[in-house]
Amino acid sequence: MFSGQGAQYAGMGRGLHRTEPVFRAAFDRCAEAARPFTAVPLQDLLDPGAGPAVVHRLAHAALGTFCVNYALAELWRSWGVEPAAVLGFSSGEYAATCWAGVLDPEDAVLLLGTQVTLAERVTDGAMAVVGLGEEAALELLAETGPSVGLAAVISPGEVSLSGRKAELARLVDRLTASGVRTSALPVSSGLHSPLQEPAADELRAVAAGIRTRPPRIPLVSTVTGAGVKGPPAPEHWVRHLSGPVRFLNAVRVLDELGVRAHVEAGPGRALVGLGARCLPGEGRLWLASLGRSTDGTGPMLMALGRLHTAGVPVGWSGVYPGSRSAV
Repeated sequence: MFSGQGAQYAGMGRGLHRTEPVFRAAFDRCAEAARPFTAVPLQDLLDPGAGPAVVHRLAHAALGTFCVNYALAELWRSWGVEPAAVLGFSSGEYAATCWAGVLDPEDAVLLLGTQVTLAERVTDGAMAVVGLGEEAALELLAETGPSVGLAAVISPGEVSLSGRKAELARLVDRLTASGVRTSALPVSSGLHSPLQEPAADELRAVAAGIRTRPPRIPLVSTVTGAGVKGPPAPEHWVRHLSGPVRFLNAVRVLDELGVRAHVEAGPGRALVGLGARCLPGEGRLWLASLGRSTDGTGPMLMALGRLHTAGVPVGWSGVYPGSRSAV
């Protein structure tokens, strides 16, 4: 499961970039492709002292997270761990389609960089997570103006809303007063909302010039909440721009496919937490690759141990280069 923007933090992946050649090469490849869209080299995000202007600018957040996502997946692969299926939350959709073989990394960066550059034009937007199910949220939105929409279906009782700042603030105040839990998100671009619709033609034109292929492994899209059968058309990315992230639907599809071990390939632990809320109960593993309080391979090695004991094949010579043991 590939993280989306919002998972980023200063210093993410720094230890792996320093000590793991596979991670470093993959990160640097994507960071080089992202240069036209960023104000600083994305390696600057690996500095624990990087400030908010570097870490939380939308282009840096989305593209920096993509670099970490892709590099982590490459490192997992070098350790012999191959996914049975992939999905990505929000901008993580680009990493998921890339890893499924639909897009080359440079083309994924081009599409994502274009999308976030267009999204940054919106400066009067806002986003908030609210404690409502999808049906209740849609009923609420039906009573409001067209500038606020459903941004994500996160879990059975949690969605995010996105749109014009003033209108969303009135909705949030109304919900808070009625006892509904709400939480603002620090995003001014109104992602996954009607505010992004004017950029559709520009994104569609870029997407139309990019070669795509059918997925080589099962790809579950959080744009549709369903499996992807063939090469996504340009309209897929247009829909991603202004439509909701259907994480709840997508993670349920993974469960129907028989997936029981879930690894977040990204800088955070948000998706494994959300996944456990979407699919409560025993018999599933929810594992993270990185942690804010740790640096280096520690979290991945802990996750690797749990995968191994669950029966997932591991290439130990990749984990411990030079070792002749085939554990």
